[in-house]
Amino acid sequence: MNNNDQQIYDQYLDEVRQNVHNQIVITATLPQVLIYISQLQLALRHPMNTGPSADVTRAMITDLRKQIGDLPAVQEVISRGFDPKYDMQKPQNIADALTARLAEAERLLADAKDGIILSGDKWNVLKQDIAAFLAANPTDVP
Repeated sequence: MNNNDQQIYDQYLDEVRQNVHNQIVITATLPQVLIYISQLQLALRHPMNTGPSADVTRAMITDLRKQIGDLPAVQEVISRGFDPKYDMQKPQNIADALTARLAEAERLLADAKDGIILSGDKWNVLKQDIAAFLAANPTDVP
């Protein structure tokens, strides 16, 4: 750390110590608070975000939840933000799922091609079979 960096850091610590009990009021709409909470939850996922800072962050989220009040669905979504089982699929997982679905559709086509002339009603039946397969094996892709 160079001299200027050390000066800034020392001044920062002094200012924080002198103002440690000052209350800062933040006015926000519900959607803004939900975005804030989700960003805090994301930060809490970092494997090195442990200790007192993480504890303060969790306490802040708890306080915000109290201010949000009795909104059951909102509270449930916030709770799910702490549970990795509700994480969105990663793009690679989506790509893998689509690739698997395409491979299965190609297999259905290959099976249908053996001994079946794909015309008229038979082609429509095959398309319905593929559509049924895709409907029975959904992914998170919109």
